[in-house]
Amino acid sequence: MVSELARIISSMNTAKQLGFYVDFDPDSGAWTAPGNTTKAEFEEFRTLVGDYVNETKRQINASGL
Repeated sequence: MVSELARIISSMNTAKQLGFYVDFDPDSGAWTAPGNTTKAEFEEFRTLVGDYVNETKRQINASGL
């Protein structure tokens, strides 16, 4: 059982080191990985990040930096 847990953790850590976000949610008892994200969740996140980036650019341009 311990070796199986070590194998799973090692696998997730390898994915993380390759640049993929992984995390363990102790409340749900599940791993979170990019493949678990729905298209709707991705689009919502993309919109929020896009709005933040656009606002940051606007503020930088307004400040003359």
